[in-house]
Amino acid sequence: MLRNVPGSIRIARLLGIDIRIHFSWFLIFFIVVLSLADSFGAENVTWSDTKSFVIAVIAAVLFFLSVLGHELAHAVVARRFGMDVSSITLFVLGGVANLAKEPPSAISEFLMAAAGPATSIVIGLIGIALAVFAPSLIQSAPALQPIQPVAKYIGTINLYLAAFNLLPGFPLDGGRVFRSIVWGILKDRLAATRIAARGGQVVAALLVLAGVVLAFRLDATINGLWLAFIAYFLWNAATSTLQQERITSVVSGAKVGPLMTTDFKSTPPGVMVGQVIRELV
Repeated sequence: MLRNVPGSIRIARLLGIDIRIHFSWFLIFFIVVLSLADSFGAENVTWSDTKSFVIAVIAAVLFFLSVLGHELAHAVVARRFGMDVSSITLFVLGGVANLAKEPPSAISEFLMAAAGPATSIVIGLIGIALAVFAPSLIQSAPALQPIQPVAKYIGTINLYLAAFNLLPGFPLDGGRVFRSIVWGILKDRLAATRIAARGGQVVAALLVLAGVVLAFRLDATINGLWLAFIAYFLWNAATSTLQQERITSVVSGAKVGPLMTTDFKSTPPGVMVGQVIRELV
């Protein structure tokens, strides 16, 4: 789990948890707003550019609030199992909850990891349902017409978010669910971590392959590059987890005694500092 991410600022405090925004979040927020403004304008030709932009800003804010809800779900379940959550940081790839320690058991990790995607699925289904029933509301109140495209976007993007997060690659939520299952079967957290991290590397490699196909075969260069960027982040996180697991495996059986320094030198209080330095150096 990550500590307070460098370059982030605190914007609020909910349920005793600091809500922070990394500077990279502003970049992705700007990109999402521009993309939505263009999409809403194309789908609703009667809207002015200003209206499309304002609705896009509202939709983008709702999307990132749903990402925050996803992370808060992780945090609430984590606290039920005695894990302190000091902060949640929104950044370019979504959000991350800062846990003080790893889950104490396989079942606690399973429930904590599953809580986020489950929340996204619920939000997604509510959004889709609202989009389906919005036309009947619009007939009696035309001013509510923007509800339909915004609800459709929020519903769709949250279902995509849940599906992506459930990919079985550590440290994605799906990777943590996978690790908890392997942990429960093997009764060995380190072995489960190693297997799940390898899964993360496999998922990262497949995302790179998908990005190449999008960029060169389907003329979706931006989407392809975005997938490659996510894959790079995932590969690094999985590799870092593997390295930490190796270090833990090596030192877990070591005793402190052989690593301690027991040959201490003492110096009378009247000796000059310069002499002590010359003798020791």
